[in-house]
Amino acid sequence: MKKPIIISVSLLILFSLVFLFYKYNLQKNSTNDIAQQNIEKSDYEIFYEKESAHQLFLTTPNPNEVISVPLFVTGITNENWFSQGNFSVTLVGEDGEIIIKKYAKALDDWTAEEFVPFEAILEFDIPEDQNKGNILLKKANPSGLAENDDVFEIPILFHSK
Repeated sequence: MKKPIIISVSLLILFSLVFLFYKYNLQKNSTNDIAQQNIEKSDYEIFYEKESAHQLFLTTPNPNEVISVPLFVTGITNENWFSQGNFSVTLVGEDGEIIIKKYAKALDDWTAEEFVPFEAILEFDIPEDQNKGNILLKKANPSGLAENDDVFEIPILFHSK
């Protein structure tokens, strides 16, 4: 009697693990497929290139776009912008004050030689006394050397309340 119960429980656990593994991989592949579609279909209104090694294509937001909350910052770049799969994204007001600072995360293997999709989601309170601001994408620079610094700046507009 114990043997059939043990076999049934073992099979249930095995099927559960297979299901979870499949679901995780399907979800991961779905996210990557969506990112890949964005890479292929986007017209990349912003293109940034420096010394041909540090490239960044931004898909959202567009320059001088009226932004809303949450703000999705998405695009692709190469491994030079990442450190441990992240680089900083800072939203500043027209007065230069930091509104929020978060990290963009790689949506795929950040060490890959090809372009890697990234995403940052910014939740913040829209400043009541400002109409404009900038998003600063700052290349990760774990070395701290000035020659490895790089910043990409996108002007944006705040939606009035």
